[in-house]
Amino acid sequence: MRKFLFLPPALAFLAALLPAQTPKMSVVFTGRFDSFSLDPNGGSLNRIREFDLGIATPAPGAAAKDWLPTTAWEALMGDAFKDGNYTRFYKWKSYFERFNFHGLFVKYKDMAKGDPKLVYFTTRDNKVNKKFLVFDKGGTVQVQVRPGDFIRFLPGGNIEYFITQDQIMKAAGKQKGGFVKGAGALCQDSKGNLYYSPAEGGHWVNGKWFNDASIIMIKAADITYDAKGNVKDVKAGSAFGILGETNNGPNGQLTLRDMVGNAKAVDFNGKPIVKTYNLCGLALDPNGGTWTASHPDPKGKYLLIPNLIFGGDSGGWADTIFSTKGKGSIAVINGVLMGTHTGKADGSWMGLKPNPAKFTPTFMGFTLIHEVKDVFTADAPNDGAILPSDPNITIDVGYCKPGTPLFLFMGRGPSGPGQWLSSFDMSTSLGAASFGWVYITQPPIFGFVLGTAGTKGYGKFQVPNPKTPSAAGAVLVFHAARVNLTSPGGISLSNPVLMQFK
Repeated sequence: MRKFLFLPPALAFLAALLPAQTPKMSVVFTGRFDSFSLDPNGGSLNRIREFDLGIATPAPGAAAKDWLPTTAWEALMGDAFKDGNYTRFYKWKSYFERFNFHGLFVKYKDMAKGDPKLVYFTTRDNKVNKKFLVFDKGGTVQVQVRPGDFIRFLPGGNIEYFITQDQIMKAAGKQKGGFVKGAGALCQDSKGNLYYSPAEGGHWVNGKWFNDASIIMIKAADITYDAKGNVKDVKAGSAFGILGETNNGPNGQLTLRDMVGNAKAVDFNGKPIVKTYNLCGLALDPNGGTWTASHPDPKGKYLLIPNLIFGGDSGGWADTIFSTKGKGSIAVINGVLMGTHTGKADGSWMGLKPNPAKFTPTFMGFTLIHEVKDVFTADAPNDGAILPSDPNITIDVGYCKPGTPLFLFMGRGPSGPGQWLSSFDMSTSLGAASFGWVYITQPPIFGFVLGTAGTKGYGKFQVPNPKTPSAAGAVLVFHAARVNLTSPGGISLSNPVLMQFK
């Protein structure tokens, strides 16, 4: 008996000697252009729109998935433009227009939660005369999201800032001519230190110029966080560069462009990647380790920095991700090389289909979270716009086990301009992969049986388009539901899908 009494402490001691297990990681991303999953099924879910949140868990043969589609963003946003257009993203921009969701960010403490609602984003819009307006203060205030304003949507016509453009520029210090405010990518480490890349065009960081593919640090000691873990304030002039895009450190230390060259990656033409472009993603390297900053902190000390992974928005990189590890290398996620040294880059490591003629796949933002094993998504074509020429109203539902019973609930959306959808939180009462916030609140509410998910795990709801001119402007909101036959969670509810008759 005494043998068993001492066994648990002995096992604990042995476990402490073993290396910690690194969790598998998923990449959450947005695109500069539309991308297509290597999974050819799923209708509109196969096309991961440039404003969608896509998700990929690198592994041999894996395919990217549509995690939070544009039609869901439209349900969360409401009509802050007050023009009655609730399907804002339908034909909103031309192909090469530089206006996208940029630099995704998740707080360090939230990386393991696997919740798309906890992903913050900013905008890349300094090159076009276009505004991204959202509601705040219960739908009473219009807010323009600027590069460096990292926000997420809350229910009820509200947003939550993690950090603002003004706070970033307060840390960056006094500016001279020819600068751009804000940030394009953002990362947080376990100690609360922040790392960011300047918005496209670059800016001064306390008297030193740093381009938009540089990495800047703000120490946790110089940041005041609020009770939710968002940035309440920063110390003025506290930011400093740790890696310049092209400006070497004071003693000739590496630039980011040096690191990219050292990685010896090739682009979609098979040519070496040596030129760099503004960063759109920053994250902690899941393989750990540190590197020495190329520029000193304000006290003249060259800090040891956690290895970071990063990527740019170049149409030729095909979603190649780099790491600071080893003075510059192709990043490795879940044992998968996130680029290639030979042949031609194709983005297959992201589970996406290459199309060099369309410059895809191309990141516009990405971050890392712990592996998301269960995804349940609904989406509609045309960013939710129901056109007079459409023969049917179509909803695609996906990422289920074959044979899973599927249902659909439909409610009426806003009936005029300048409104937002009310909602209620069912996060604690729904099964795995549920979106949690329910946006169908206006009666009458209708339920439909979709049948069961097919052999590929997808379902489709389709009814004839009534093509009634009087319906123009009417808004519909859908949630898909699935029955988890082997899970005690019962029902999982998808993201909302907003559609509007045009």
